[in-house]
Amino acid sequence: MPMMQRPEATVPSAVARPALERAVLEEAAGWLVRVREGALDAAESQALTQWLEVSEQHRRAWALAQEMAGRFDKVPPELALPVLRTRGRQRRQAVGALAALMAVGLGVVAVRRQPGWQSDYATATGERRSLVLEDGSLLELNTRTAVDIRFDAQQRLVWLHEGEILIQTGPDALAGGIHRPFRVGTPHGSVRALGTRFSVRLLDGDAVQVAVFEKAVEVEPVTAMTRPVRVEARQQTRWSQWQAEPVQPVADNLDAWTRGILAVVDMRMADFLEEIGRYHAGYISCDAAVADLRVTGSYRLDDVALSLQSLAGSHPVQVRFLSRYLVRVSSVA
Repeated sequence: MPMMQRPEATVPSAVARPALERAVLEEAAGWLVRVREGALDAAESQALTQWLEVSEQHRRAWALAQEMAGRFDKVPPELALPVLRTRGRQRRQAVGALAALMAVGLGVVAVRRQPGWQSDYATATGERRSLVLEDGSLLELNTRTAVDIRFDAQQRLVWLHEGEILIQTGPDALAGGIHRPFRVGTPHGSVRALGTRFSVRLLDGDAVQVAVFEKAVEVEPVTAMTRPVRVEARQQTRWSQWQAEPVQPVADNLDAWTRGILAVVDMRMADFLEEIGRYHAGYISCDAAVADLRVTGSYRLDDVALSLQSLAGSHPVQVRFLSRYLVRVSSVA
């Protein structure tokens, strides 16, 4: 299978990420269960901070544990797995169950990777990266993102395993005037670029979001029985493997992350903290008393601590940094 030739001056080397060990997954699950049981004391906060500082593998396992927890939070309480609401003697069983689910999630990702792919590019929590591809297209990776790239004689394909990307496609023509389609593949379907600038994000709950900033794309859910959905400039849609939702206007500043900014208008405090938490290698808790406050403003993504301090200066909340990784947002006493 033909391999894409990478311009060494513009495309960085592939990122090799070692597999997460089961023991590390269990440790991360244990810490998450303890955090969800209630506020950690000073000694426990310090211990978690030290654990996270051991290696990038620890921080990846912690991010995965939080992702699993986020999925549980979106399930009605009577249907949710009670693994995150367990105390006392049941803690060991809860930790084992969560670690097993995390391992299964990693296995699914591994199965999706196909042999013959050119390379794997990935970003850590809080990291963003820009790549110039062989055809001149610009590929930008947001926090916690992993992609595979394959260019051959028939197509230009970027496979999104996790996270969020933004693409500015370049003109492409092989010898003989052959134009290869540019697609972004996901487990739930594909996006075909029609000479455009657009973003694709994998969401919790087995859904994908695409937003178009220039020209248009076609969205095709993997099991859809209808024609691809065309999304024009300044439009966005979400889709699952079965169908796409009706298109909506693109939210303002949805691509601001490429400039290192999270810009929000009238967003719930809990949702805001979840969003900015994607860039924080730790845990940001939100008290129920402030969860429904509304947030408007622009916040720096390369310094989450400073952004949270700014939040406290403009909203009636108290931000407590229990450690480098643990932050608690509550009402003003």
